[in-house]
Amino acid sequence: MHALRSLPATTGIPVPPAFDHGQGILQAKNEAAASALYWQVITRMQPLTESQTARHLLESAIDNNPWVGEPRLLLAQLAMTQGDWTTAEAQSLAGLRALQAWGTAWDKRIAWEGWIAWARILLQNARKREWPDSLGALNGLGLVE
Repeated sequence: MHALRSLPATTGIPVPPAFDHGQGILQAKNEAAASALYWQVITRMQPLTESQTARHLLESAIDNNPWVGEPRLLLAQLAMTQGDWTTAEAQSLAGLRALQAWGTAWDKRIAWEGWIAWARILLQNARKREWPDSLGALNGLGLVE
């Protein structure tokens, strides 16, 4: 990223939007911390039924690596289950933007396209201020109502 930032504008090579358009720096220790915190929630080492703890872990993961979307999407999902629509909308939008900036998934268990679709479903539901009670109601194929 630093190499792209230092190129003359006349080269025509755009600076990708990731890492705040190349302005941000992610230390290795922060990347490791973010991954470990996120993984604790994903692998259910920290049960989602203890939502306050899970929320704290995800917020800490985001603090350590604010440039990835997946922790934000899980935080948005938790916020929706608690009726915190403001947080859900903000985090799902930030997660969607991060995924779009990268063009690839940080959490490779799901393809980038799957994360994008999930982010859009979360954002749509946060804006409607509703969260379905059943999996069938989450069918977001095409995000058509």
